[in-house]
Amino acid sequence: MDRAVFDTDVIIHYAKDMESAVKIITDCPERYISFTTWIEFLVGFRVSEQARCRAFLQNNFDIIPCDHRIAEFVIHLRQTAKLKYPDATIYATAKYLRAPLVTFNTKDFDAALPDIVVPYT
Repeated sequence: MDRAVFDTDVIIHYAKDMESAVKIITDCPERYISFTTWIEFLVGFRVSEQARCRAFLQNNFDIIPCDHRIAEFVIHLRQTAKLKYPDATIYATAKYLRAPLVTFNTKDFDAALPDIVVPYT
């Protein structure tokens, strides 16, 4: 995989040094995360840890902000796929970039879809 958007759960596993998450991320030269993943990831850390966590994200991923084009994908996904807002923004980022979404979240994302990659179980 040359490029991908990574869901929050994969980033958390990567930060915890889970081998399969580390491999799929390090093997991917173009790595992106949604601004929603940025928020979800940082919320899980104390304020005293956030500078280190921000640096981790900035050094390993391109963070994609939401603009009107991504927002249109979000609207479509919320109406058609019934995804919750955070999941819709992350998936919309992948759709906008025309990159697969790498996730472990098979509860909310259908692993059978061609643009969803579930790298490990």
